Amino acid sequence: MQYIGYVWLVLAVAWSVRQAFFQKAGSFLSWPMYNSVAFARVKLHDDATGAQVTPWRDMIHIDYGGGIPALIEYLDYVGEVRRLTVSGEGLVADTDGYRAIRVTRNHVDPA
Repeated sequence: MQYIGYVWLVLAVAWSVRQAFFQKAGSFLSWPMYNSVAFARVKLHDDATGAQVTPWRDMIHIDYGGGIPALIEYLDYVGEVRRLTVSGEGLVADTDGYRAIRVTRNHVDPA
């Protein structure tokens, strides 16, 4: 009877390893399900002073991924909390590839 328990345990571990490393992004229990598969890198400056504004000052470094939605959230923070209006340009990488973007007065526009 104990043998059957070990067999189930081995099967469960094998299935978990398969899900974690050999399934497409977003699949249940896959490693990429818990990781961001998109990121945005931008060079921003304060429209009023010209000073550089960097997300590294405000965000936890690991939270910098997330693509356009995370960038929009950061721009909302910069405008509402820090009371800055920023502009700049950058690059977004996601499952569709790389795209140039432009930020104008705290709004993301395609470049």
